[in-house]
Amino acid sequence: MNKKRKAFHLTSALLKGEWAIDPIFAIQHMPLVENLIDNKQVSFSWGDDDDEEEEAQIASMYVFDAGQWRRSEGNDSASLARVQLMSIEGPMFKYGSCGSFGTVDYTEALLGAYRDKQVAATVINWDSPGGQLDGTPSLHDAVANPAKPTVSRIDNGMMASAAFWGAAPSDAILASQPTDIVGSIGVYTTLRDARDYYKRIGIEMKDVYSNRSGQKNIEYRRALEGDLGPLRARLDKSADTFIATVKKARGKKLTSDAWTEGGTYTAQEGKVIGLIDDMASLEDALTLALDMAKTRNKKSFSNLNQNNNMGLVQNALDFIKGNSSSGSEAEATNAAVQALGTVAEERQTQIVALQGQLATARQELTTARAELTTANTQVTTLQGQVTTLTADRDKWKEKAESYGSQPGETPTQKASEKKEEGAPSAPKAEDSFSKAAAEFGL
Repeated sequence: MNKKRKAFHLTSALLKGEWAIDPIFAIQHMPLVENLIDNKQVSFSWGDDDDEEEEAQIASMYVFDAGQWRRSEGNDSASLARVQLMSIEGPMFKYGSCGSFGTVDYTEALLGAYRDKQVAATVINWDSPGGQLDGTPSLHDAVANPAKPTVSRIDNGMMASAAFWGAAPSDAILASQPTDIVGSIGVYTTLRDARDYYKRIGIEMKDVYSNRSGQKNIEYRRALEGDLGPLRARLDKSADTFIATVKKARGKKLTSDAWTEGGTYTAQEGKVIGLIDDMASLEDALTLALDMAKTRNKKSFSNLNQNNNMGLVQNALDFIKGNSSSGSEAEATNAAVQALGTVAEERQTQIVALQGQLATARQELTTARAELTTANTQVTTLQGQVTTLTADRDKWKEKAESYGSQPGETPTQKASEKKEEGAPSAPKAEDSFSKAAAEFGL
């Protein structure tokens, strides 16, 4: 991208749109912004307009070799695991400017890693106060893509506002130093009212709208009249989207809603409320990303190694058949030996791993059989106890029934129910009626 186009994109971004940026950073850079807008001389080191150089700067490749990470030299063995490292530094713009890349460039670099079968994962080093809202959601979506793991890490600086929006769906968010800053989750815009300035230099500005365009730029027009409500309502919608996006991305890791008000936090404070996961060095971040790649999609990772190995085997077969494209017989021989040796070594590693898994499975089966035998023995013992208890119950029941035919089977009458000897009987109702009838001559 040439210098004039970069300058246009930068100035355009400054004059329009919504911003998600740390306000301290924005205020400190306001003199620079004013000079740009007023077309005063500002010096930038734009670098060469070389796409290959830009690609090398925007992302580098790291390989895990001999038990440690190193930057790829470009001619490393295909069998080495690769993790892409990308750095996002300074204010974020949709398009590249100020000697840095734009969110569209970062998004494309990330998608390129997803398409590259040699790349297992990506680590993004962040030191950004945020920036232009335009372009940030697309970067967020690229980071959220489940194709391959993405680990974000604050690189001795800050991950604020739009930077956190972009990093939020990372598989892990890490910090490098206790002094790192995270948060500033919010949205704002700066309204530049230049009417008085133009009046002082003799220019009167008048905006004329069509009768059919009453709502066009209504927030901006109302704001110039002193009514910030409509503009603030539009910003609220963007802020609500920002907050909802972070909640969805971080999920249950969040332990508080305090961050929704736009505050910033140190690394330790951010970890407590769930904005970041842990502290880690660059090497630890690269290792974590690679481990996630192996765990998330073992089949795909295995297929990647298998495809690499098949290529090496094909080289060996070409040598045997005399079809090798190597420059000399010695080179072809070395390539064939290396290919077969690499495949044999990996196959041996796989065999050892499978043997270990088989031994573990056999041990688990033996343990399970022993537990089953013990359980069967316990069942047999319990069944015997139930049989004995049932026999005892029947025995005592039969004995109790035999007592029913012995003297005393009929219950003894209660004392209160016995009739006292010599006690007169109660008069019958018939005798009382007859006596009364005789007295009345009936």
